[in-house]
Amino acid sequence: MYVGFEKEVRAEQQKFNKQLPKLLKTRRKGQWVVFRGGKIVSYHKSCLNAYKQGLKKFGSESYFVIDQIVEHNPIMVYNAK
Repeated sequence: MYVGFEKEVRAEQQKFNKQLPKLLKTRRKGQWVVFRGGKIVSYHKSCLNAYKQGLKKFGSESYFVIDQIVEHNPIMVYNAK
């Protein structure tokens, strides 16, 4: 059965985004992280490794955020008719 965690994931992503400017100044820049509970759980060299570690730690029926410590550039999307 699917259990939605959209609200929790969005909140975690916002927390990560707030910490990102500080993280960009560290030697961890470019690495992937597993993030939950407002903190980094682990660092990884690849997205796949971060995903596997997140599954191992939290399971497939829970939630976690994986993201990369890089400058994010938002993409604006709109419907021009």
